[in-house]
This record gives sequence, C-alpha cells and structure tokens, in this order.
Amino acid sequence: MKIETINELLIDVIGKASKITSKNPNQPILENVLLEVIDESTLKVTSYNLDIFYTQEIFIKTKETGKRGKICINPNLLLSYLNLFNKNENVIIEICEKSIKLKINNQESDIQAVSGDTYPDIRNFNIDKKEDVLTVNSDLIIDGIQSVSFAAALSSIKPELSCVLISYEDDVFHFVATDGFRLVEKKKIINKDDIKNIDDFKQILITAKNLNDLLKVIYVNISISIFLEKGLFCIKTSDSLLCVRTVSGLYPNYKAIIPNNFITNIEMNTNDIVDSLKVSNIFSDDFNYVKIDVNDNDINFYSKNSKIGESVSKKDIIKKGESITQNYNHRYLSDFLSKVKSDKVIIDISGKTTPTIIRPKDDNSYVYMVMPMNK
Repeated sequence: MKIETINELLIDVIGKASKITSKNPNQPILENVLLEVIDESTLKVTSYNLDIFYTQEIFIKTKETGKRGKICINPNLLLSYLNLFNKNENVIIEICEKSIKLKINNQESDIQAVSGDTYPDIRNFNIDKKEDVLTVNSDLIIDGIQSVSFAAALSSIKPELSCVLISYEDDVFHFVATDGFRLVEKKKIINKDDIKNIDDFKQILITAKNLNDLLKVIYVNISISIFLEKGLFCIKTSDSLLCVRTVSGLYPNYKAIIPNNFITNIEMNTNDIVDSLKVSNIFSDDFNYVKIDVNDNDINFYSKNSKIGESVSKKDIIKKGESITQNYNHRYLSDFLSKVKSDKVIIDISGKTTPTIIRPKDDNSYVYMVMPMNK
C-alpha cells in the first residue's frame, strides 16, 4: 500500500524512535523500528528495547480505505536517506512485503526491510485510556531527571542505587539519586488536587540509564499524562506513548542521613568554584583529589599531580563558623555545580568526616550531599 506524508514529520519521529532501538543478539529485530499503518490517516512508529517502549503517530494520506500494513526498517538507514532532502518535501512510501519504496521529488529508491510480523508482541503496551492519571508539564519530569540522574550508581550490584527515586509527599515531587558517596534531591511543587491516586506515586524506582534514554525522546514544554501500569511508568500525549520499566525494591531512607547541624557555612559565587574545579581537573591525581582550605575571607583549592605539577586557586567567600580543611573528589563537586543556575551557592560543612551540603542560595528545592575524602 502507498502512503504520503511530510518529510519533516518522518525525520522527527523516526529520529526519536531510533534512540530507543538497541542491538540485541537474541532479538536482532529490535535494531529496527516498526512502521504500521493504522488507518487512512495514521502511521504509527514504534521502537522497543525491552526496557523502554515508545510509539508515536504521524499524519498520512492514503486513498486505500480500510487497508493496513506494517514493516520493520533500520531507522538510521532511513534517516540518512530522508536527511538528503528538504524537510518540507512530500514523501510517498509504498510498503511491500520485505522492502519500502520511497519517492521524493524525482528520486525513487527501494530500501530492504523486514516483515512487521516478526516484531515482538507489543499488545501489552496497548494501554486503554486511564482516568487515574496526573497531568503535568513535561518540563517537570525533564528537569527532575536532569537534576539528579548523574548521581546514581553506575554499578547494578545494589539495583536501587542505580535508580532515580521519584516520590510524592506533601504537594511535592521528590527526585532523588545516590551512589553511596553522594546524594542529590530535587523538589518540584505540584497541586495535590491533580493527583487522583496518590499511592501510585509514593515510590517509583527507575534506572538512571533508562531515564536518560527517556530524555532523548520526550518533548519539552508540552502537557503530558503520567501513570503507572503493569510495572511501567507511562507518559502519554495526544499522539504518543512512552513506557519505562520500573524496578522493585525499597529505596534507602535518605532523609535520615542528611545532617542538620553544621560547623562552617560558606557563601560564594558559583562561577568562582566552577572555575577553580576546572583547574583541579587538570592538576588532580588519579583519585580526582582536591584539598579545600576555608579561611576567614577566602577559600583555597589545592590540586597536585606528581607527573604534571600543582595548582592553587584562591577565591573570596563569606564565611560563618570555623575555618577548616577538607578533601573532596572534584568531579563529585563539578557534577552538581554544573547543574546549578543560581549565581551563588551555599556550602555547609558538618565536620571532617561527615557529609557536606551544597545548594543554590535562596533555593532549598535543590540539595546536594557529598562525603569528604579521607587522605
């Protein structure tokens, strides 16, 4: 059957779907996306990698009322071809048994494909319209994930530590991640009247890797509906569905380990500390070690590498409490500070061997806890 659509729509949706495909020696079909004609005005593009399911509809034209067709094709090959043409061009696609024929302007091409019948059974993802959904702006989810996912553990030895915790409590969504050496929390205020089933959102665990893949396909600043179904965290829009597998388990009681008493309070310019840590990145040793001396009116960042040399950066601060010397992994500090948008940060040091808290000034919604290094 033949369908017609606009090149820009194909490039956008297939480009996103391609980011979900994966190489799987047991199921090589997952390297492809599924193109499926649902009716005379709808083409559905689907990709699936066993952890994430993504599907989106594209408007098409076809004169073959009632006819359907489906085919699997390598998205990167198709994108390479489509990107050769103007995005405003019309694309005519003929779906054959094991190929698709494309016509754009006077160019005609035949690309090999695979029968859509061999694609995994995705009927479990045909989720009916739900009433117990939470409607929010997609930026809430995007910002929450981007703010914390960097701190999740890379190892899956403790599965819960490789996850981001998403939980709802007292009109606030909490996004939390930790690898055991640092912890970050981002709070997003939400109207509790929008949540019909609060218990669904008490604790959601999703691996940071899968959430970062989710960020590759979710559109910014649009209205989305989120809900939980069959062990899946689902995001639905008017024309798309995105489902990510959740992880079973209990997240550590992170609130119990956040200190409340501090011996030193520092206020300083965000750019000052970011610039100092960039220098530390050059001169630090294999342990990413940086020594920080806190004095009455300034702070010194020391880095030394026997093979390269050493460096000292001095910056002005406003200090309350004790002068102190601390050792940190400079990468742990940089990871958080690169996300901070405020001009100033507050650093609260609780002791030589106890956690340090860093947050943007006048913003308690974003808090980072990091352990000092023993050296």
